[in-house]
Amino acid sequence: MHLSGSIRTVNLRIRDFVSSNTSESRTASLVINKMAAKFEEPRSDADSSRRNDAWDRWIAFDESLAPEGLLGPGWAKARLLIHEYLRDFRVGDLTFTNGSSFEPLGSRTSIACKLTSSWTITADCFDLFAKYSFWHRALKHAVKKRFKCYCTERQWDVRAVNRMLWKRYKTKDVPAFQIYAFKLFCVVTFVHGNRYSTVPKNNLKDRSICLEPLCNMLVQRAVGLGIRRCLKRHVGIDLDHLADVHRSRISDPKVATIDLSDCSDAISLKLVRYLFPSRVLGLILASRSDMTLGPDDNFYVVNKVSSMGNGFTFDLMSLILTALTRVYDATSTVFGDDIICQNQVAPDVIADLIRAGFVVNQKKTNVNSTYRESCGANYIDEVGYVTTFDFRWIKTPHDLVVACNKVAILAANYGEPFETLRSEIWSYVPSTLLGAAVPRHAVHTGRPPIYELDTYVRHGPLVQCDPSPHKLRSLRAFGKALQKGGRFSVALSFASSLSTASSSLKSDDWDLYFQYIHSCRKSRRVPRLVSKSTLVARVNEEQIGFVYALLPVRDKVVGSSDSACAVQAPAV
Repeated sequence: MHLSGSIRTVNLRIRDFVSSNTSESRTASLVINKMAAKFEEPRSDADSSRRNDAWDRWIAFDESLAPEGLLGPGWAKARLLIHEYLRDFRVGDLTFTNGSSFEPLGSRTSIACKLTSSWTITADCFDLFAKYSFWHRALKHAVKKRFKCYCTERQWDVRAVNRMLWKRYKTKDVPAFQIYAFKLFCVVTFVHGNRYSTVPKNNLKDRSICLEPLCNMLVQRAVGLGIRRCLKRHVGIDLDHLADVHRSRISDPKVATIDLSDCSDAISLKLVRYLFPSRVLGLILASRSDMTLGPDDNFYVVNKVSSMGNGFTFDLMSLILTALTRVYDATSTVFGDDIICQNQVAPDVIADLIRAGFVVNQKKTNVNSTYRESCGANYIDEVGYVTTFDFRWIKTPHDLVVACNKVAILAANYGEPFETLRSEIWSYVPSTLLGAAVPRHAVHTGRPPIYELDTYVRHGPLVQCDPSPHKLRSLRAFGKALQKGGRFSVALSFASSLSTASSSLKSDDWDLYFQYIHSCRKSRRVPRLVSKSTLVARVNEEQIGFVYALLPVRDKVVGSSDSACAVQAPAV
């Protein structure tokens, strides 16, 4: 499907809208400002300039770190709370994250790609990684496979090497671990630290991140999970669900929201040494990267304990800020750098934050205000929750679907001027991308809005059908006949629940095997990994299950498609 013309036209219409529209309504003005924040036509010169500016800011900010003088009684009490929270700290499990690591892999960030790429690690973290990975079955198996390849490349006999290692270490404590550590040492790549990079933030600047060595990242994530577990056990804060709590809490006019600029880069090593007990501090220091590879291919010694991209940064940041705010307010909660506390204690919290070197984002900090925002939700006292969306430059048909659905939702909720924009861009969307015409969701001002933007509208009953080929053919014919009659539009989707494998993975595919186990997935190539597992498949994948929904259209069929996405048609 060639949509380059439609995509270009819709981009221009949205750009003109956000640049020229000035609404007197506070709600519409807020929505338009959110639309404009990240909507910009990609330009290589602008991208390069933002990356260079981000690096200059990052290195200058790091050089300015380290609080001077006494931190005050607030931080002293926060130190006592952190020691209390971490009294029974235990390192969590070694788990893979979704992000990139020190080794450039591009978009190949799956577990299989990471296992087969170079295993980077810093010297300080080696002992920790060897200790924890020794009890991790998948990683231990991966080390043996890599060591076998290591010996083959050097034309060594693996059995002879194993016999030699046993003779050398059999008198040591736990000889199996000593042998494993030797093999691990042979197959990892030692680096001095992490690698600097950037990701887009908005039209004005990029966000700085640091890509950690793979093995360091696994240990860092285990430390972060341990901190997260202590927060849940002793403070009652579950970071896995706290974002939803924050979106609900901002409806209370008695609370203030405090946002910090570059908070992950503002936690100095000196502050962490002061706040944390020695046992946990040792794990943090051993697993962190004390040097960063800059864009100029030089390593820089950093003063911050970690950056965004580190496996424990988010949990560490949440713990430190939670301890500080709990000194003043027992009901305060912190999700990353989003702080919610009572209005009357907010000035004291802000003063302590500034004293420790944090920078308060005044634009997103709201104290004694009728407007509050946290975790992507926006609330105005006289209006309620305000639905806002980030818009980015449309590049693919999927982006077009998402952007059009966002505009349609805003038009349904707030009317003009968004309805005018919707009517302008709708004529440029091919009918094959249009879903069924259904009534719009009414805006719920009493709770945060949640929308599904990139799939078919599936209102009405869903019927699980017999997945036999004959049944599939009859259902296709049934839906096609209805569409010809002009009375219904049929939205189709497929669900896949893979059956018992006819063949297993080969031994050379061990990395894929562990990837499937980690993601709790079934595959035709892996027999019965998880008994309760269902995969939602795209149309071009295996069509084992079949789900269909009949959606009434009042005047005519708007259109249908077998693609995985459909733009929600406007209400009739």
